[in-house]
Amino acid sequence: MVWLDLEAAGIQGSDFVECGKKHGLKFYAGRIVVHYQIKDEAIEKLGSVMDEVLAAAKAKTGKGGDGKKRRFDQYANGEKAAEGQEKEKKSKADDADEL
Repeated sequence: MVWLDLEAAGIQGSDFVECGKKHGLKFYAGRIVVHYQIKDEAIEKLGSVMDEVLAAAKAKTGKGGDGKKRRFDQYANGEKAAEGQEKEKKSKADDADEL
């Protein structure tokens, strides 16, 4: 089970539920439950929902993701984690330069 902080991302729970429904997934705002027999197709649909709601939130509020689709194996292999760590280091260095 995964709990999402939709509010922090600028996403309304009802929008998340409706987008999921449009993609054939059933959500309860802010909660995702995945069972062991889940199919790859469901994960792809979940990725599409996340891309769509995050891009809409960013366009509307400036919060949210960049709407770019990423493959699960990129995260599983640590590629995105390493990329995120580098961005965080750069951001901290930029913040220190401003002080």
